[in-house]
Amino acid sequence: MVVMSIYAVALLFGVVSASLSRVEVHTLSVNTSISGHYARTFVSSKLFNAGSTSAEASFVFKLPEKAFISDFAVTIGNETYRGDVVEKSSGQRQYNQEVRRGKNSALVASRGKDSFQILVNVKPQTAALFELRYDEFLVRRLGSYEYVLNVNADCFHCVSVNVSVYSPTGFAADLEVPSTIGVESVRVDERRQGVLWQPTRDSLLPYAAAGSKDFVVRYRVQDPVTPGVLFVRNGYFVHLFAPPADLKPIPKELVFVLDTSGSMAGQKLTDAKRALEGILNQLNPEDTFGIVFFSTKARPWRTELSPARDVPLAIDRVRAEESWGSTNLHGAMKAAFDMLTTSRGRASWKDQRRAPVIVLLTDGRPDNHVVSGGAYVGMSLGTIRGEIRAANTMGAAVYTLGLGFDLDFDFIRSIALENNGFERRIYEGADTYEQVAAFYSEISTPLLGDVQMSYSPESAVSKLTRPSMPYLARGSEALVAGFLDTSVGSITATVRALSADGPVTWSTTISTASLLPIPTESLWAFLTIQQLIDSLSVSDNFDMRSRALAMSLEYKFVTPLTSMFVQIDTPDDLEEDEDASESLDKGWQRRGGRPAVLESAGAPSSGTTSTGSTSTGSTSSGSTGSMSSGSTGSTSSGSTGSMSSGSTGSTSSGS
Repeated sequence: MVVMSIYAVALLFGVVSASLSRVEVHTLSVNTSISGHYARTFVSSKLFNAGSTSAEASFVFKLPEKAFISDFAVTIGNETYRGDVVEKSSGQRQYNQEVRRGKNSALVASRGKDSFQILVNVKPQTAALFELRYDEFLVRRLGSYEYVLNVNADCFHCVSVNVSVYSPTGFAADLEVPSTIGVESVRVDERRQGVLWQPTRDSLLPYAAAGSKDFVVRYRVQDPVTPGVLFVRNGYFVHLFAPPADLKPIPKELVFVLDTSGSMAGQKLTDAKRALEGILNQLNPEDTFGIVFFSTKARPWRTELSPARDVPLAIDRVRAEESWGSTNLHGAMKAAFDMLTTSRGRASWKDQRRAPVIVLLTDGRPDNHVVSGGAYVGMSLGTIRGEIRAANTMGAAVYTLGLGFDLDFDFIRSIALENNGFERRIYEGADTYEQVAAFYSEISTPLLGDVQMSYSPESAVSKLTRPSMPYLARGSEALVAGFLDTSVGSITATVRALSADGPVTWSTTISTASLLPIPTESLWAFLTIQQLIDSLSVSDNFDMRSRALAMSLEYKFVTPLTSMFVQIDTPDDLEEDEDASESLDKGWQRRGGRPAVLESAGAPSSGTTSTGSTSTGSTSSGSTGSMSSGSTGSTSSGSTGSMSSGSTGSTSSGS
């Protein structure tokens, strides 16, 4: 089994070619461009089926947390066939039908929150070039943005990676590519920089020794003179706001909830305790904290919050913990909220100006019971979530860390989304401590709370993404997108929030005629769909699901509700099936055009369509062309995805 992986904050492709080694991967090219906060990545790879029967190559990969596939094309000979985004079950049915017929075809579909699979059925003695594009919203953390590529040295002998970055406000420093050999960096001007990596055998030696290693492109942008900045293009706007770094931090009331059940035995618990110890040592002097250990029962270290000076005593207690018993998460969360309530009553943080925070670290699905009066009482996961929401009277932020893969990640994600927080999956391994430490650094210094963003004239603004945030920490930012009536001439954005010293307000005014190469409509659509899908993970609302599906189809995003099907009719197929051409014509007519020629090896062509049954022409290497997929503006592309190619071992009969 050969696996290659690329993370742009994490896209992984694994080429699985166990018994079907005749499906060969010849090239892999990644072209990433980032404009503003919108990232677009083009990945291309060439396959060849050297066998005598049709073979199905399976590409399983992990998308970045906030990314959607937005185009996929297959080229056989000089014919290029582009995918059609359809409702998820419809795409699977069409693909299965083509596989049974032994025809070339492809399917891109979600396999979970951030896992996708590409299935490519390749006829014998056939070469196929496939190209994938995915779009991503990049999140600012600790004042920086990162593009991350996880490299498996066995697979990167034929890889090239090209990353370009455009910052409308300029850069605070040159791009950083830590601990990587053979990288070429270029600074085009004050707003454009890029890196090129074409690894050689020598440059891959450090990766081979480590098994895999991250290739990281890190950059910091120049903050505008005012805390907020607006970008407008074709009626769509994006408003970015980063809290001033000189604000006084808001003191925290932290409760750590640590799973010590039997499944945490061994290295898991060792890593978790080490990570918690590291966080405790980073508490600010004005912070207070508590710890709840839980297995069959919840076991608070103390019944009340403790001052930061008691951290050494808490660390001794953490080190003494051992794993045993089941997973009574409900009891543990109830104890955590009881601790906060004892400390502050039921007052919100707005009244006390101290931020209540709960951090949950667990590796498993909670038992469907609680302990009440010494007896086990059945309780569904939905009821547990409801009781956690009801207990959160003070508006605490609940952050959930899921350790490993044997857990109900959707459940702990819902807990976070319903309680002003976010979730993180912590991957098991030597860097568990670093992953948890990186998470804590994002929340360790809250500067603002109850952040509200509004716009005037109010009547000129519509289609807003979520305009509020419970907290903003140092190095983070808020982003709101929407549509405005450009006839008003200008728009004023106002940010109101609470700081450690009381209420604060900032305002920014910009002309609605402003134009910058920022794909504001794509970013608006992306954020709207992402927020709808987040809401669906909390409550499956029919209207929200319908809207998310309709927008996914309109903007041609592969989301958990859609898939992308590619019907491929080669000349041989047309001889076998006279109806194939008509079927293909109808499919492309539904999309308003026919397949387009790729302008480069890294990117399908932008905007134009060609006449004829299929588009013809050769592909060229080099720059990444733009692609029409419902987005407007220039090709701003982002954190790169990776492709793992691999045949699954299945074969299909037929020519």
